[in-house]
Amino acid sequence: MYTGPTPILHLMYTGPTPVVHRSYTRPTPVVHLSYTGPTPVVHRSYTLLTPVVHRSYTCRTPVLHRSYTGPTPVLHLSYTGPTPVVHRSYTCRTPVLHLSYTGPTPVVHRSYTCRTPVLHRSYTGPTPVVHRSYTCRTPVLHLSYTGPTPVVHRSYTCRTPVLHLSYTGPTPVVHRSYTCRTPVLHPSYT
Repeated sequence: MYTGPTPILHLMYTGPTPVVHRSYTRPTPVVHLSYTGPTPVVHRSYTLLTPVVHRSYTCRTPVLHRSYTGPTPVLHLSYTGPTPVVHRSYTCRTPVLHLSYTGPTPVVHRSYTCRTPVLHRSYTGPTPVVHRSYTCRTPVLHLSYTGPTPVVHRSYTCRTPVLHLSYTGPTPVVHRSYTCRTPVLHPSYT
């Protein structure tokens, strides 16, 4: 049973995935590089199944990496708005594809649940008013991801707008539920 620190794959890491026993426990969240906010409130113990490319895992606090783009409150580099209110417990079933990841697409469970909007890099507007729970059925492919397109279930439902890179205006007025049938491919996806 591996009980050491989580392998950290930083921004420009292009090497192989560290070989780690599939079950290990860490007592605190990982707060990376330039994060200067308050320490997340964290359940004393939580379990991750694998490092970085997690086939299925449960967290009880946001993991605030410098460029983390998962389904927690995403506190990105120049975000200056208030902290989103997030349900304490949530389940993620998709890998974290970091900024310079260029490898093959991880195998992803077809559905996962998020409980907060994705607030992108230079968003400075007010916090969106979001229904507490919504379901997406496609991975979010961020800025410089250049790998192959993941195989995605054709239909998914979201309950919040996607606020892209330089959006600085007021929160869009959005019907609480709508359906999309394609993945969201971000600005520099190639």
